[in-house]
Amino acid sequence: MNNARKIANKYPPFGRKSWITAAETLRIPYWDWASNARMPDFLNTPSLTITTPSGVQSVTNPLAAYKFQSPKNQDLFPSQQSIAADWYLSNPSQTLRNPDVLGGASNFERANDELANNGFKAQTVSIIPSRIDIYAYFTTTVQFIDQSTEFQ
Repeated sequence: MNNARKIANKYPPFGRKSWITAAETLRIPYWDWASNARMPDFLNTPSLTITTPSGVQSVTNPLAAYKFQSPKNQDLFPSQQSIAADWYLSNPSQTLRNPDVLGGASNFERANDELANNGFKAQTVSIIPSRIDIYAYFTTTVQFIDQSTEFQ
């Protein structure tokens, strides 16, 4: 929030107070995938129009993709098939969401369709034990080792 306050203080005096208030109540964008598995549009928009202290600007959306540092560490991103079975994943220069083809562009609509139609929520929720199970587990377990391993 300190960075947000510093930026807010750079706005012209007229309206600066609103920007400072916004900076003080800044929250990280949140996507409640459990209520709606489809990604919100703002996650898939390559650029955004924002108001800066120097006026309206178009900027790259930092939530749409992460650009990898270059050159990539070959230990972490091996690019040879003889070294790693997933070697092809080292080729893109940024994260992709469900590309049509190897090395292709993100396909946001297909990614959303798969999230919404493949039971993402049901698959995730089915592995989470109920509150009653968790309560019973932690109140009846005697040894730490029993609590430090996978839920039974």
